[in-house]
Amino acid sequence: MRLHAAVYISVPTLTPKSPVIDHETCVQIMERGGGIITLPHNLRVPFARYVAQREIDHLKRYSIEKVYRQQKIFGCHPREQYEFAFDIVTPTPKFFFYLMQRLFLQCVK
Repeated sequence: MRLHAAVYISVPTLTPKSPVIDHETCVQIMERGGGIITLPHNLRVPFARYVAQREIDHLKRYSIEKVYRQQKIFGCHPREQYEFAFDIVTPTPKFFFYLMQRLFLQCVK
């Protein structure tokens, strides 16, 4: 990822329950105080929260982290899997499309 000037950023794993991430395969647990928290279902939502809270407008990051999916059988341990994410944060769409073209051309070579 150094070739693309991306940095490794691991964001907070647990997020408060939200209708934005309320999906039937999301793993939700209750913490000691009674609040409902969600384990990461994907790497995008926690990263979007991280960017919004810190008002970041330029960043290229990559992350390889565990995500969790609720099993269809009630009471089973959630399924764990690794997910890879490469995110580009930019205030201008033109810059984003330029970067994506460069990445695509490098992958094709």
